[in-house]
Amino acid sequence: CTSLHLTITTMKRLASLPSLHSFAPAQLHLPSSLVLGAGAALFASYAWQGSRHPVSMESELAVLSWNVLARPYTKYNAKFHNASGEVEEESQTVDRYSLAGERILAEKADLVFLQELAEDFFHPSWNRAAGELVRHYEQFRCHVEHNPGTAILVRREGSVVPAASKPMCIGGTIETERSE
Repeated sequence: CTSLHLTITTMKRLASLPSLHSFAPAQLHLPSSLVLGAGAALFASYAWQGSRHPVSMESELAVLSWNVLARPYTKYNAKFHNASGEVEEESQTVDRYSLAGERILAEKADLVFLQELAEDFFHPSWNRAAGELVRHYEQFRCHVEHNPGTAILVRREGSVVPAASKPMCIGGTIETERSE
């Protein structure tokens, strides 16, 4: 998990406070971090224009990024989870998803960017915090078929309003694969 608190003094100048890192098993590669950062800035600038609260000359925007590590991908960490099969045990996934959900709720970020997100992350049988997440955050999810994907969560009582009612999902299909 990476948390970033931005103090916006004007739309042209952003000052960031230190990031918080946790125990979430994730690798953030440079291209995805650049895309994530650009997406966060673009989304925030559009969303900020339609904020729920009047924007003063100095307002704060909290952004959280989390690589959820969808259960199918735990096969790459098999030596660490000591499960009986290739992927982690269901109880391990439930505990991990619930811990991530609880941490997201505790941070109260205005925007949450999730990667490697399985659709079941928002199902109460897989995530004990799922109900509260759905209650406190609008979800903009992108999945191709039933494969893990990404999501942007917007806090319902936060300082931003989404500029769209549904996400624009780009990539992850045969049509968008790079031919060699």
